[in-house]
Amino acid sequence: MSRTFAAKQNSWAKLGTTGFGVALALMMALGSVGLSACSSPEDPATIASDAPVHNHEPPEKAPPRPALPSDRITTITPVEPPPLETQIEEPPPRAEEPADPPQPPSSEEGPRPEPTPPVVIMAEPVETVTDVPPPPGELEEPEETAAVEQDDPLDADLGDAKRRAEAARQEVQTQWAQEAAHTTIEAAEAHMADAAQKESTDPLAARVAYELAAALYGEALQMADAAAQADAGAAAARAAALEVRDQITEEVRSLAQQEAVAGDTAWNAAEEIPDAPEQATALYEVARNEYAKALRVAAERAAEAETDAARAQQELETARERAQRARSQLTEEMRQQAPDLVAEAEALWNRATQAQEQDPARAVELFEQARAKCEEAEATVRTAQRQAFVEELRGRAVTVAQDSTGDYESINEAIRAVPPDTPIFIRPGVYREAVVIDRPVALIGEGPVSEIRIESTDADCITIQTSQAVIHGLTLRSSASFDSPGVYTVYCPRGRVLIEYCDIATDSLSAIAVHNAGTAPIIRGCNIHDSTQAGIFFYDGAGGIVEDCEIAGNGLAGIQIKSGANPVIRQNKIRQNKGSGVFVNDGGLGVIENNEITQNALAGISIATGGNPTVRQCSITNNRRYGVRVYDQGRGTIEDCTLAGNEPENWLIGEGSEVIRANNRE
Repeated sequence: MSRTFAAKQNSWAKLGTTGFGVALALMMALGSVGLSACSSPEDPATIASDAPVHNHEPPEKAPPRPALPSDRITTITPVEPPPLETQIEEPPPRAEEPADPPQPPSSEEGPRPEPTPPVVIMAEPVETVTDVPPPPGELEEPEETAAVEQDDPLDADLGDAKRRAEAARQEVQTQWAQEAAHTTIEAAEAHMADAAQKESTDPLAARVAYELAAALYGEALQMADAAAQADAGAAAARAAALEVRDQITEEVRSLAQQEAVAGDTAWNAAEEIPDAPEQATALYEVARNEYAKALRVAAERAAEAETDAARAQQELETARERAQRARSQLTEEMRQQAPDLVAEAEALWNRATQAQEQDPARAVELFEQARAKCEEAEATVRTAQRQAFVEELRGRAVTVAQDSTGDYESINEAIRAVPPDTPIFIRPGVYREAVVIDRPVALIGEGPVSEIRIESTDADCITIQTSQAVIHGLTLRSSASFDSPGVYTVYCPRGRVLIEYCDIATDSLSAIAVHNAGTAPIIRGCNIHDSTQAGIFFYDGAGGIVEDCEIAGNGLAGIQIKSGANPVIRQNKIRQNKGSGVFVNDGGLGVIENNEITQNALAGISIATGGNPTVRQCSITNNRRYGVRVYDQGRGTIEDCTLAGNEPENWLIGEGSEVIRANNRE
């Protein structure tokens, strides 16, 4: 039992390294004492018997503790045990600590009670760790040695601080630094003086002052560097602005006055603040940008001026050519019959010629006025000729009138009734019939053209089935219903017909269709407009002449020449059609000369699929899809023409197409 008890005491002693362990050990020890005190006293006889004496082993000692580090010195404070009476009054051991079981009896002597072990109180000391300096002589050097080691670092730090301050001081001993950071350097100098005074009396304060001085010198050096960089930036910005400023000529200032003035303002402001390089840099950059903008704007406006001048020159040349063409058509007869108009046209021509150098725009106006006077003179003479022609025929003519005042009420009735070569005068009215001319007759409007109308529905308005006929001074219209295959207003499959001074339109196919080889009408002085397809359609080898007509607003081309047709198209105004002005395709030919072809939705002249016309002395201007467009194996000759204002350009010659171009003006 004593060995077991000693082992328990040893384990309790190990737990006693903490306060809780100590308390637990004390409680267990007091419990053991209580038990011993309460047990019955041993029999003296038994004690004096020959029972063997048991040697009680002392408690096992705890292993030695490892040495604490030198930087953490601990002291061990023993805990005093409570008084004995207090220990005896403590409660018995807890249930989890049962009494030692009895030792088995000796086989030789029988059971004997073990003697009561002596009461041993094991009080484990408690460690309390406190940060206290080690005892003298263990970790520290003697006092005089320590004093030497404390003085040396301070002197060394002071010397280092002073050297650093002196070195920094040398770096700012330049005029540039003195000017850029004068106040900061003065503050550093004050610290240097303060440090020099305190070196012997207060080394620590002297060191701090040197360090402050070194820091201020460094700050001054940075300020000087920043100022140097700012001045360098300002100088570079000024040089860049000056380089652009030198390019600002008087011409540039006249073309871009606002931008040049803005550049001058920024430049002058920068020149007035040499002590503020950052602001000066910004102003120089503004000046450079404004000067560069002035150069760019001036260049753009100069280019626009050149373009405008070129356009004005083209317009001048076009107007001059048109006026010249109109003058060339004034015959001697016209000059005699309209002398006043011809004289006005000549006066306008002379004025325009004089103004074309100084004022091209005014010259264009005068040339146009001259042309208009020439055309008016020509129209006056032609009207007189028409009247003379009508009067010449009147003596042998018959009359058609809807009000029964004439010889006939129907045009077809008159044609069937009269002999060949009979003039048929048609008085104002609306004649709704499809006219078939199958013998040589002349249909002549008697009165204003707009008041004499022939209209047809689902049939050609006039069909030519004779070798010769005249259609003069009539308004002709045709229309087709939804299920109709389409109609022409004038269908000319044969003969040599004169169609003049008529107003012709349709809401179906073409206004005039000329068909078959040998067919060669003369279409003169007519207004051909607002057809669904081409205004005039030549095809299958047809010929003829179209002159002095206004051909406008048709759904496709103004004139289409196809499949070997070979007409002459001259002195017409072909404009504002929804296709090309003239479209030559599928082997079509033709001579197209002295026409004004303008403002068409596609090209002025389109040539395709083997078309091969000759185009000369035409004015081809302001068309929306090229002036001349040749594609898909098209060919042709374009010479002595004026091309201007066409979009996107004057020419488009496709791959595989061949065009001869000569003496054209662009």
